[in-house]
Amino acid sequence: MEQEKQRVYDALQKMKISYEAVDHDPVYTMEDMEREGLDKKGVLCKNLF
Repeated sequence: MEQEKQRVYDALQKMKISYEAVDHDPVYTMEDMEREGLDKKGVLCKNLF
């Protein structure tokens, strides 16, 4: 898994796309996001998968 993440980071860097990676425990509800503090920054998007 770490190798796949690193490949994505390398590709973003190569394309000069800035990003911020945030590692966190799995969240399944908006309340979980709030508890983790993930609702404080950026745009929220929901993964339906």
